[in-house]
Amino acid sequence: MGKDERFTEFNVDLEKLADHVEKYGKEKGFEVGVNKDTTAPPSWFQIQMHKKGLFRTVTGTRRSLDCVIRGHPEDFEVAVGTGEWGKNIAAAGLIGVLTVGGAILTMGVGTVTYKRTESQLWGGIRAKIESLRNSHKPEAKPGLRSIQVASAKDVRFCTKCGEELPATAKFCDVCGIKLR
Repeated sequence: MGKDERFTEFNVDLEKLADHVEKYGKEKGFEVGVNKDTTAPPSWFQIQMHKKGLFRTVTGTRRSLDCVIRGHPEDFEVAVGTGEWGKNIAAAGLIGVLTVGGAILTMGVGTVTYKRTESQLWGGIRAKIESLRNSHKPEAKPGLRSIQVASAKDVRFCTKCGEELPATAKFCDVCGIKLR
């Protein structure tokens, strides 16, 4: 289960924050994929980091570390969590029996490693938010007086699949995961 935090009155350039998370993943040896809102300025970013390999797949330790940033510079949320938990538990159980518990032990070690990385990522995100305080500079366009941005209070995004949902949603309409 992941964790999310809300940040208000920081005026943070969210694109720079997303770039920081992407760079962190690459520095830690993850394959990194980034999706973002195509409107300008973007109001959400989804960064997924994962490590692949046959050994990870067979032992059930092929996991992903997901980060979703959504909102606007003055009021945004960051959600971080791990994915694919339990996807390969049956395979790990069978291999665990055949290897006298080796796969299950490996799966546990993989979980601890991802949780430690998740904790380190949170520390880096909080520090980056503080260093990016007041970094958002709205683009000046002739004739534009104000920009209407949907409040992060009105929407939320699924931390598993990134689907935009009403703030009151208890479950994701697409993947069915229970939301906190």
